[in-house]
Amino acid sequence: MKNHFPYGVVLLLQLSDTRQELLEKCRKIRSLAMNTVVFYPPLFYKEGKMDCSKQLELLDVLEECGLSGVAELTGQVYNLEFMSDEDFRPEYLVTDKDGLPAPGQNGLGELNYHHPAVRTALQKFFDFTVNAFKDHPALAAYDVWNETHFKSFDSFTLQEFRTFLREKYITIEELNRIWMKSYRTFDNIRLDPVTWASFAPEADWEEFRVRDLAAILADWVKQVKAIDPHHPVIADNVMSNTVWSEFDRGTDDWLTAEKVDRFGISFYPKTGGRLLKDNSPSLRKLTFAGAASAAGEKGFLISELQSHFYSEIFTTERVAPHEIERWICEALFSHCTGCIFWKYEPFKSGFQTGGRGLVLPDGTFTARADAAHRIGELLEKEPEIRELHPVRKAALLYDRHTNQTIKAVNTRIRHIIGDDQAVRALCNAAAACYALNLPFEIAIPEQIETLPPEVELLILPYPISLQNHTVKAIKSFLARGGKVLAAWPCNDISESRRLNTMIPGGELNPLIGLRALDNVETSLEGIPLEIQLTELFEGTELLRSSDDGYPLFTRRGNFFFAASNPFLLPSEAGKNLSMEFIRNAAPGYEVSPHIERAYSAQGTEFLFIPNEEKLPEIRLKNGNWKLIYGAGVLQKENGIVVLKEAYNTILKSC
Repeated sequence: MKNHFPYGVVLLLQLSDTRQELLEKCRKIRSLAMNTVVFYPPLFYKEGKMDCSKQLELLDVLEECGLSGVAELTGQVYNLEFMSDEDFRPEYLVTDKDGLPAPGQNGLGELNYHHPAVRTALQKFFDFTVNAFKDHPALAAYDVWNETHFKSFDSFTLQEFRTFLREKYITIEELNRIWMKSYRTFDNIRLDPVTWASFAPEADWEEFRVRDLAAILADWVKQVKAIDPHHPVIADNVMSNTVWSEFDRGTDDWLTAEKVDRFGISFYPKTGGRLLKDNSPSLRKLTFAGAASAAGEKGFLISELQSHFYSEIFTTERVAPHEIERWICEALFSHCTGCIFWKYEPFKSGFQTGGRGLVLPDGTFTARADAAHRIGELLEKEPEIRELHPVRKAALLYDRHTNQTIKAVNTRIRHIIGDDQAVRALCNAAAACYALNLPFEIAIPEQIETLPPEVELLILPYPISLQNHTVKAIKSFLARGGKVLAAWPCNDISESRRLNTMIPGGELNPLIGLRALDNVETSLEGIPLEIQLTELFEGTELLRSSDDGYPLFTRRGNFFFAASNPFLLPSEAGKNLSMEFIRNAAPGYEVSPHIERAYSAQGTEFLFIPNEEKLPEIRLKNGNWKLIYGAGVLQKENGIVVLKEAYNTILKSC
């Protein structure tokens, strides 16, 4: 799997599937220029015993058809995986905040992975399935955990939380100082919803959850690799943390990616606002940028790509063929190195009956399958495109410490104000960069000091609270000549979850060159604004004022600051102001149409031109270009390369 681009579909197995039926399906899958089938469930229960005979039969068929198989081991439906319905006990369920069983959590029904009996069942399950599959020549990999999620407030999980707190605070005295509590031992710590004196307990709980989920994943990977050290292990999250303000799953893309050989995401851009707020190109780009940042050099997988609508009733999510092509092209130009459709056939039972699938219920190809076929042929004919490295000039900071701060601070007023301020700001910053044609990537704090030299600008969309190591990294980025653009509120709250003395910025305050006096309501060209009222230090340059003359955009050296957050303003006015703010630090990037640029490992340049604007012609920089995908005609006019009638077009330098 390390040496090829897995491109294929998920096949949902039925116990009644015959070998001939599987053979017919796999031959048709191969005819779509696909090379991979992910199969689920990983076993069936026969008379209460685990049985993989149907899955092994499928692997035989895959080998015959020249396809590889990925065994999806867990997907949060325990009775199709590691525990039969006969073995289930109510005490195995996760619990809610009141300690009551939560059997319908996440809509699937999850068990408590810290319960000793559940851990034992998982070990037996891994032993059985991995030993069954590991020597089959058609096996390519294991998806050990599909769409990670874990939330429970039970006593076993509380013990893990206490261990986390011991490691973080060392002494109970230090915990009491930060938490404003009076515990005598770590063993007495409870899950206490009272955050009046300090919101650190809530924030620590959220940080524990992501680290705990990653530790569970690491344990599962260790168990699988102890049996089969040769095949790679995959895990995937839903969408990416960068675009989804619903932090309830307890996932972190970067921590997940650390624990596995290949990191993937489920990508459903048309979900009626359930996962992606809207199907805009900038949000899709931001999703891929986050996944690419987490995956690193290997590139990310789309472990599930939306293939059609949700169900026979909820059809508003319908997918058109051109959208499939657009999404995969966008992903390829974001360092995507594998793509699996969810799924081959539509659901024939369950709450998604009639939904998803590239084929009709009778197995006939749809126009969406034809689009998938065209992409498959591209991947076969142009192997360089299987691992492209995108051009990047700016980095947007994603910091889960900020998200946890917001969620904890807003815990009592979430019904009024929500907890998505940081994510909304990040999404709108990405939209402004996209509109400017400013190529961006995502950086977490640990990546700032290793950003490549071509990344000239670091954008902090909503940095309300920064950890000390993040502040240090920002200073290093400035010292190397980089530019930093930050919007209010900027590090007003310290790493220890207390208000900083000097705001904005805390330790960054001398670099920002302002002193906050108060907050005031004002306007800009009639648009209402709330602004952090500031006085400028000597040497700080005023770039833009509000209608009332209050400082709005300022610059001190290479640090650009907005005293009102343009990334949180609604509608077109907010977008325009955000673009103006970014142009202060990155002038000259407003170009139409939108063009994505990337390079292969061999140094070949590729361009992706979606041309949503439907421009009749697009003038390109000089060079020799070959049209390898999509619509369009290349011509040279007076020495200028002109692309006419382009749509979802990919060009290759030659």
